Amino acid sequence: MITGADLREARQSAGYGLDRMSTLVGRSKSHLSRVERGHADRPVSPALVRDYETALRRKITAGSTPATTDHVPSPKGPGEEGDVYRRHLLGLLAGTALASDTVRTVLHHSLGGTAATLDDWDHIVAEYGRDYLFVPPAAIRDRLATDLLLLDRTFAATGAPRLHHVAAHLAVVHAMATASVGDALGASRWYRTAETFAAAHGDAALHAWVRGRRAFRRGYDLGDPELVIELTRDVPATEAGLARAQAYATLGSRANALAALHDAATSHIPGSATTIFGLDPWRMAIASALVHARLGDEPTTARTLDEIVAAHIPARWQAQADLTRLLSAAHAGDHTAGPRADAVVANLPPPQRSLTVRRLAEEVTCVMPKR
Repeated sequence: MITGADLREARQSAGYGLDRMSTLVGRSKSHLSRVERGHADRPVSPALVRDYETALRRKITAGSTPATTDHVPSPKGPGEEGDVYRRHLLGLLAGTALASDTVRTVLHHSLGGTAATLDDWDHIVAEYGRDYLFVPPAAIRDRLATDLLLLDRTFAATGAPRLHHVAAHLAVVHAMATASVGDALGASRWYRTAETFAAAHGDAALHAWVRGRRAFRRGYDLGDPELVIELTRDVPATEAGLARAQAYATLGSRANALAALHDAATSHIPGSATTIFGLDPWRMAIASALVHARLGDEPTTARTLDEIVAAHIPARWQAQADLTRLLSAAHAGDHTAGPRADAVVANLPPPQRSLTVRRLAEEVTCVMPKR
């Protein structure tokens, strides 16, 4: 027979507070609290069990945990299940007002009695680098909230200088995700945070990459070419060169755009793994094609994008490639480019319609010839 303690364990292991569960199952918070604590006047009904299972999307079984309100689940070992457990736990911590000592105790249990190692953090950074290409930006930002909480605790516990490297990368991912959901001011703050951590780490290449990525995204998302050129001044990173080339192309400065693009191509070192922290050949091609599209060079745009037609390109970036083709077509006088650009955006699942994609579609419409 399923008890109130079983319901409480299922709810807590999923990272749900009573407030949220009350909303999901349509019962008052006080009612659920009394049921979970085993009060005789609030028995566990089959209907409530079904509602819990529907809300939590899992089967609840009897006798899964001891009937104690202080239960802390046993830490899982390394691997995917441990990662899921850590995020569920930190989601619970982020949504509750636990005392700091309790937070430290539960974090200690969640990591098997030890703090996350630097190698663990390198793994987490690599995971975000891969996932950002495929996972909707809003979901990435939500996940980061829990990992940044843990990183803050790790900083407090160790103060390891190498964590500045980790923090710079995660802050950039947070900035990109924030920009993609339309919060330009919030993104700007996160980029500044990333620059602060990169400077503290003392790695000139990392600092240049952060600055280059900030300028690259600003060119896509905000369309401020003169500021992009200023931001990339004396920044040697490949992405800074691409941002500068795209900005000059927007201003119609063909010679400067092609010179900056040449510099970017010369400095480009293709990554061995698919990650947002590097530039795969297909991402380099899409960024380069945008320069040619803005210059009105339809043949070179098509040739550049044709080189990557066989690549496995994530949905958001495939949309960017398609929109870049349409931008070159619009410059060439194609009156159908605008509606086709709208269709590209509409065919993306709503969570994948990033600000970059929407702005590119708007650019296609803006340059279409007037009838």
